[in-house]
Amino acid sequence: FGSPKGISLLYTSTIYPPTSSGGVILKGGGQMNGLRSGTENVPYIVGLSKATEVCCNLSQEYSSIMSDLKNSLTSEISNVVFNCNSDSEGLVNTLSIGFSSLPSKTTSERIMSLCEDEGLIVAKGSACETGKGSGVMRECGVRDEIGRCTLRVSCGFWNTR
Repeated sequence: FGSPKGISLLYTSTIYPPTSSGGVILKGGGQMNGLRSGTENVPYIVGLSKATEVCCNLSQEYSSIMSDLKNSLTSEISNVVFNCNSDSEGLVNTLSIGFSSLPSKTTSERIMSLCEDEGLIVAKGSACETGKGSGVMRECGVRDEIGRCTLRVSCGFWNTR
């Protein structure tokens, strides 16, 4: 959403103390009463804060632009399966595209490589995919043979038609 790469945010509704059963987020220096380790990267924190502010202020406009872009992409791409892509089922800026009519040994990695050759950066499958495929994709009703040839395409303000 526009924050610097290499920073993330974990929000908890309460501050919980570290415990021997796994309350520590990152082992090491013991900052924040032992909850995490490492030194804060203040410029990145400021960048994350500003990106969050901008995103919140533009959320309606962003959703509308991303929805239009997503609809444009789905209308222009053929011979594929769109997995869980309605705005009510998924992220407004993300498409999951399954390729159903490819040779049996074709994988997402091969399709990604072909996309990169054309200057397109995409991701494979789903974020939670393991060597056995994605349980999330299966829960969405995506067959394994389509799941192994699925790409994730994310859009942002910097994308154009």
